[in-house]
Amino acid sequence: MFVCLDEAPWLAVVEAFSMIVGKFLRIRLRALPGSHTECMYQLMSLGLPHGVLPVYQNSELRLDYHRQWLEEQYQQETTNGMQEG
Repeated sequence: MFVCLDEAPWLAVVEAFSMIVGKFLRIRLRALPGSHTECMYQLMSLGLPHGVLPVYQNSELRLDYHRQWLEEQYQQETTNGMQEG
């Protein structure tokens, strides 16, 4: 799980939180400091394409991919339900 932070004080909060949640989540939590653009570059360097993230640069949520995913999941569950029953 990645947490992008554009303000330095929040980095200390995330690090403190990671110590509280325990080892299981701590090894899966990674804070990425920097602006929105810097975080996007860091995420892309880790293999996450820019277009799949559900947030615009102005912090607005992008729901088009989420709605598409929900529709695909619904279709898949409906198809699987028909095959089983």
